[in-house]
Amino acid sequence: MAKEKPNTAIYKRDPKTRGQDFPYERKFADLIRLCESTPIGVHNVVVSWPWVLGDTYDELIESLSRLADAGLVIHVVGRFDGDKTRLAKMSHN
Repeated sequence: MAKEKPNTAIYKRDPKTRGQDFPYERKFADLIRLCESTPIGVHNVVVSWPWVLGDTYDELIESLSRLADAGLVIHVVGRFDGDKTRLAKMSHN
């Protein structure tokens, strides 16, 4: 997870965990940490793909619920036709 601006965090998930049958708490430990200890002033979370929030309906709903409980607003980067520079630029600002 890298900070972009004072009020925004970027949440990334290791692609190797995609589709794996791990318990939610293990698979989304970084998201749980982000929601439980959001730095002061952070109100927005940016994700690169919807799958980083869950591989199943239940995982997605749990992630969205945790983000809502933490008072965070989620932003999903739009599709960028294989051009990963948009997300890379966001990660390095």
